[in-house]
Amino acid sequence: MGLDDHDSSLDKLQLFERFRTSERSHYEFSTRPQSPPASRGVASFLTLISQCVVLSVGLAACAAFRGAPVSVISTNAAILANQIYLSEDAITKFNSSSDADRGGLTKRQWRDTVINAYIEVIDLRYTDFREELNAETAALNLGVDLAALGLTAAGAVAGTGAVHALSAASVGVIGAGAAFNKDVYYQKTLPALFAAMDTNRTQALIGIRTSQKSDEVIYPLGIALSDVRSYEAAGSIETAIAKLTAIANQASGDADKQLHALFTAAVVDDATQTRKVAINRYVRNLATSNDKTTLDSIANILKVNTDPNILTERNTVILEMDKRVTDKPSMDALSTLLNPITKKDF
Repeated sequence: MGLDDHDSSLDKLQLFERFRTSERSHYEFSTRPQSPPASRGVASFLTLISQCVVLSVGLAACAAFRGAPVSVISTNAAILANQIYLSEDAITKFNSSSDADRGGLTKRQWRDTVINAYIEVIDLRYTDFREELNAETAALNLGVDLAALGLTAAGAVAGTGAVHALSAASVGVIGAGAAFNKDVYYQKTLPALFAAMDTNRTQALIGIRTSQKSDEVIYPLGIALSDVRSYEAAGSIETAIAKLTAIANQASGDADKQLHALFTAAVVDDATQTRKVAINRYVRNLATSNDKTTLDSIANILKVNTDPNILTERNTVILEMDKRVTDKPSMDALSTLLNPITKKDF
């Protein structure tokens, strides 16, 4: 075989090897599992739709959810009907010496009419405010739930590629809802906030109505409008939170005082202190020996509550005795009171 024949054989061998490699690659590609063209198209379409759904969840609060019927008197209608009393020159007319400038009303009548006009509008706006808070929360929760439900249901009937897309979108929707729920801080505490706002408003309104019993000299319109502004501000979340915080702080302070009083013993002379220790030891021994009958009798004489738990009852009795003993005469009185049961003089 010549050199030319050898080179020709090599070329044929290389060509054959390339052909085998090409055939193997084509076979592997053609036998690899792939989504049908239709499924790939559905997956792409649903991916786009799911992304739109995720983005639109934040707009769910725009839906019209109402917790009460629409008011017969709209806020705008009330403002229009009371425009004469809500005008900037209301105080000027109040200060005028002529009743004609007030449409024939006296100063006191004008003052009260202006007050009532503002209160009517404030009440209507407060009602709108409450409904908006309820609507935003309800719409957001419903929007998230429906979006997640729809995406999950679609995933059950979609192809392989679409399932992954819909599952990811469903997780995104639920995650978006969780984030919104954290940000909308009034969602879980809305009833408490409403109660606090209503209390604030009632207290402010009582102050206004009480002041209206005075004449226009003692309670002029300028001061009245300042009170009206306070009445309007009372219906806000900020004032409601301040109210709840003040109540909590007051309750905490009262509890601290009670706790301090329970565990603060009065200072007595040494002899009386020795007697106190002895009677306390007697009561503790009753609990140790499980003599609840005698302990119940002491509790009844001291007019404190018995308890199924003997240790709790023991502590209650000891605290009551500590409160009663402040000096030698009070110790004598306690010893005499309990003598029919203890049969001892402490």
